[in-house]
Amino acid sequence: MAEALRLLGLAVCRGGQPDTAVDHLEEAGALAETTGNRYLRLLCRLALAEALLARDRAEAAEATLRGVIAAAEDGQRLGTWLHLPAAHALLAQVLRRQGRGDEATWRDGASWRDEASRRADRR
Repeated sequence: MAEALRLLGLAVCRGGQPDTAVDHLEEAGALAETTGNRYLRLLCRLALAEALLARDRAEAAEATLRGVIAAAEDGQRLGTWLHLPAAHALLAQVLRRQGRGDEATWRDGASWRDEASRRADRR
């Protein structure tokens, strides 16, 4: 059920109805959480960030994406998540929309990273 709601949310978001999409994606995320499916919950949050950006709520989208990326990069807890490059790319898009494109940089030819993440990697 959660995956169906996630896909419905993405479809209505990309069809121009981001407000309806947010409702579906929040419900999908809650269902994924109750079943303990962390991967699906991250996918729901990733899609939610897309819908928030479509609603011109870039700050909320950024906060959502940073949470998604932090959880996905926690390899001990989650392992490898195939959608991490998409999350980085969407974060770069959010940063550009906010006029902060200089904070996003290409890393390893595969994903976008923000400046704060690059600094943390150097430690």
